[in-house]
Amino acid sequence: MVLFDEAHNLITALSEIYSPRVTKEMLSVSLSQLRAYYERYADRLSSLSHSFLIHLQSIVQSLLQLLTTPPASLGEVSVLPTDQFLLLLHLEGVNLFDILHFIAAKRIVNKLNGFVDRMGEGDNKKVDGGKSKNGGDNLIKNESENKSKNESDNANRSEDNNSNKTPRVSHFPAVLSFIASLTSEADDTRIVVSCDRNCPYVQLLLLNPEAHFTPIVRDARSVIITGGTLQPVSSLSPSHL
Repeated sequence: MVLFDEAHNLITALSEIYSPRVTKEMLSVSLSQLRAYYERYADRLSSLSHSFLIHLQSIVQSLLQLLTTPPASLGEVSVLPTDQFLLLLHLEGVNLFDILHFIAAKRIVNKLNGFVDRMGEGDNKKVDGGKSKNGGDNLIKNESENKSKNESDNANRSEDNNSNKTPRVSHFPAVLSFIASLTSEADDTRIVVSCDRNCPYVQLLLLNPEAHFTPIVRDARSVIITGGTLQPVSSLSPSHL
């Protein structure tokens, strides 16, 4: 019974790990950051990188659009097979495997995280008014101009993210995890689409953790059983297993 409970807990943990959830807000922020990254480095990208980044933005945009204006066929909460969910996103012509390979090969997650960090640092910098012949007048003028510019920038970012502030945190790893999960075996997964107005989200449910459990069993050389409910320990002796 103890061994069964431990195995059940492990399988439950695997199911939760490989059942990623992303909200509308996370998708909105990720799309805004992806667009900013693309615009910033567009002139340095190869044609292939251009294509993949545009496709990646299209995928995130499709997910966001689904939660923003869900089709009438969806209820408040719907559970769909993966292939049916992909049809709703209209991504039939996008090869998710190629996109994921590109992201890994070009280390897009690391680059985007670094870009987001630099965006935050840039927003926090204060421009000191330079002292010149006009002294205080120049300082006041510079502060006024910087304030107006910051207010304009903040307004633009707020519009992009549908919020008053642009979060300086990258949700892209979570979004990428969900996109990657869409390549799982269709029979082993289901997609939950929640259109609740307070917090709409999409989540993959892993119905069969076997694919992720098998490598653990194959590669394990020993098993360590620990916990606070293993008494009596004698029940774990080889003669009782």
